[in-house]
Amino acid sequence: MKLTNWSYSRYGTWKKCPAILRFDQTSTKPREVHPAAERGTNVHKIVEDYLLAQGDLPDEFVYYRSFLDGLREQGAIPEQQLAIDKNWNQVEWDDPNRWWRGILDASLLLPDFAVIYDWKTGGEYADHREQREIYAAAYHACHPVKTVQVFHVYFDKKQITHGTFFDHEMKDLRGRWEGRIAPMLADDQLVANPGYYCRTCRHSRWNNGPCKF
Repeated sequence: MKLTNWSYSRYGTWKKCPAILRFDQTSTKPREVHPAAERGTNVHKIVEDYLLAQGDLPDEFVYYRSFLDGLREQGAIPEQQLAIDKNWNQVEWDDPNRWWRGILDASLLLPDFAVIYDWKTGGEYADHREQREIYAAAYHACHPVKTVQVFHVYFDKKQITHGTFFDHEMKDLRGRWEGRIAPMLADDQLVANPGYYCRTCRHSRWNNGPCKF
């Protein structure tokens, strides 16, 4: 099989083990939700509901209440879906010609300026810089403002990191991502890349999956 489109999470999976994407296409085995992933989903839902004024914040979020109040007052959009084609034109979410798509946890569009927020419940990783890049480039393709700032908010750690991206940088950002993704979309084998994660992979032989590793 050969992939025709991607997301940031799909790209991360391909870098770890391309075979996971191949088995995901054919597996009928129910997916088990890891507790950490379940917590992340719950936090996203809590914040989304609060920004939409459809729910209150639990006590554990008191540290972020004023911050989230500010986003709500400014009209930040939660869980915004974006999709672009290979020419960096915005398309519908399910467009068969989409090249990339992603969901922005919250976004705020101002005159000549945009801010994107991504919620994290775990720790900070080096590849989060790459995530900020693709979010900025894709958002700018849909809304060509002069400046895009992308923030990672680490709820449990009470930390925030960010990147600022300017209009004149977007051409280079696009080229960088086209180069990164080209091998993934050209990969028609999606062979296994065994590693320490095999023991927890639902497709591995350790978990009665179809993979030989």
